[in-house]
Amino acid sequence: MLDFEYQENGSSLKVEMPDWSVALDAPELGLITIQTGSLQASTENAVLGEYSESMAVGGICRPHRSSSGLELSVDTERTIPFGTEPCIRRKYRIQEGRLSAVSDFVLRNSFEMNKIKAGGIAFSGRMDSIEVAALPEDSCELDACVQKSVFSEIAEGGSLWDSEKPPLSICVREAGESGRFLRFECGEDFWRWINAARIQGKSRYRIFKQDGKVIFEWDLYEFAPSSPEEEKPFGRNWRLSWEVSWLEPYVRSGKKEEGGKEFKDMLDLSAMTWKTDACVRDRNGQVLENVPCASSQIVVNAMKKWLRRCLPEAEEGDVFAVKVHPHVCYSAAHMDRAKLHVLAHRDDMALYEFSRWANRQLHGCGASLVIVKD
Repeated sequence: MLDFEYQENGSSLKVEMPDWSVALDAPELGLITIQTGSLQASTENAVLGEYSESMAVGGICRPHRSSSGLELSVDTERTIPFGTEPCIRRKYRIQEGRLSAVSDFVLRNSFEMNKIKAGGIAFSGRMDSIEVAALPEDSCELDACVQKSVFSEIAEGGSLWDSEKPPLSICVREAGESGRFLRFECGEDFWRWINAARIQGKSRYRIFKQDGKVIFEWDLYEFAPSSPEEEKPFGRNWRLSWEVSWLEPYVRSGKKEEGGKEFKDMLDLSAMTWKTDACVRDRNGQVLENVPCASSQIVVNAMKKWLRRCLPEAEEGDVFAVKVHPHVCYSAAHMDRAKLHVLAHRDDMALYEFSRWANRQLHGCGASLVIVKD
C-alpha cells in the first residue's frame, strides 16, 4: 500500500516508500520531485506568455488512493491571476515504479499565442550515463535510435539535444552497481508535443548539462508567422502527457516468469491475425502488415476480452502475461482523429494503461499480470 503524508493547505504531499519517494510542491509550489537512491528528477515551472507558473496562486490539490491501496491519484489546479488568467491543471498518478502526468494548459480565446513553455525536468544525483531515444526517421521501432553519453564526459553547458521534436525518452542511470535509473518518457500523445507547426508556430526542446544536472526544457510553442501580415492564432487549451519510471515495465521474453513459475496464461499479440485498422502505420501512412498497435481500440478490446475469459480461473499467486513488441505508430485513427490521417503516438503507453486495468481486475483474487517484451 502507498503511504503518503498530506497537509490540508496543499503545501505538502509526499509518498514515501523504502526504495523511492515522490514529493508534490517540491522544490517549490506546483512542482514535483521523484527520488530513487541518489537520483532525483524535479519538474520546472511552465511559462504561459509572459507569466510564469511561479506567479500562480495556491489553487486546488485533491489526493485519492485507490481501493486496493496500490495507486494514488492527485488532481491539482492553479491559476495565474494576471492577464487573461491562464490556468494549469495537472493529474498525477503514482504507483509502484511509475508516475504518470497529464498537464492541461487552459487558455482563453483572448490569450495571446506568443510563447508557451510547458515546463521541463532536471535530473541530478550520482549519474553514470544518459540514454536519449529519438523518434526514428525510417522505422517504427521505439528503440531504433538511442544515443548513450557518459555523464562525466559531458562538458558543463554541453548539449545533448536541440531539436523541434522532443526525444521519445531520456534514461539516467546511477553510478555504481545499484542498477537504479530514472526514465522520462513523452506520453502516448507524442503528436501534441510537435503540434506547434500546425498552428503557425515552432517548438524547441533542449537537453544540456548545467550546474551538475541534466536539464530537459520544453519550449512547446513560439509564434512563427510566415509573413508580417499573419495574425496570431486564438488561445486554445493544450494537453500534454508524460511519465517517469524507476522500475522496468517489462519482464524478459520467455514462457516462464523470472522466478521460474509458469505463466497461468499468455496472450501473444504477434501470433494473432489483425485487421488493417488495428495495425501500425509508418509516417507515410503505409500499413505494417499484421503488426498490431496497442493504441488501437481493436487491440485493446481483444486484450480485455482475453483477460475477462481468464478471470474465472484466476487464483492466488497466478501470473498472466501479454507478449508484445511496442512501436511508434502514425495512424491518426488510433487517436480518434482519423481526419488528420497522420499523428505520431507510442503504443507502449496504452500497454501500461491496460496493465493497470488488468491488475485492478486480478487484485481481488491475488493474481497479477505482466507485460512481456518480445
